[in-house]
Amino acid sequence: MRPDDDFYPTPAECTRALLSVESFAGGIWECCAGMGDMAVVLREAGYTVTATTLGDARYEKDMPKHRVVGGRNFLNEQLLLKPNIVTNPPYKLTDKILEKAFSLGAEKVAFLLNVKYLAGQDRYDAIHSKYPLKRVHVFSDRITMYPGFYKGKKNSSTETYAWFVWEKSGVGSSAPQIGWLNSRKFRLASVPALAMGAA
Repeated sequence: MRPDDDFYPTPAECTRALLSVESFAGGIWECCAGMGDMAVVLREAGYTVTATTLGDARYEKDMPKHRVVGGRNFLNEQLLLKPNIVTNPPYKLTDKILEKAFSLGAEKVAFLLNVKYLAGQDRYDAIHSKYPLKRVHVFSDRITMYPGFYKGKKNSSTETYAWFVWEKSGVGSSAPQIGWLNSRKFRLASVPALAMGAA
């Protein structure tokens, strides 16, 4: 059974892998932050991050990197809080969240999604033809994401995930660039503070 709001915390290595190939100027809005797993890694890399979630807020004085502002539905937002949006969105709302991001004026958007998001004529007509992808970073290894607060047996996944990257400046451009990442390289590694792009 899928959890409420598709809450699947993002493994830290997935976010670290993204930061090995992408940089973000002007700060990041993690708009589907859940418990703040992705926001922690982004902040450790030196980015100014606004993390919001539909669920409960999270703030502990001794753990400021985990701070998440609760009770915020991204689809109801009226102002762009940061120029870049990086998140692992609820899959069923991905199209709406992407459209909302660009309607708010986002400069760059990066979503962690199942590679199946590339497929489907309806999605092509509604999304990919309107918001052309700039880059797709495919994980060559399998990423396993468990529901939040999951306590059961942990098995390996058979799904393939990728980071999908859109840029406002990329609208109308040619086919996206495709590259590969391996999350295992980033499981134990920390991401150094980024001199360029961190803000």
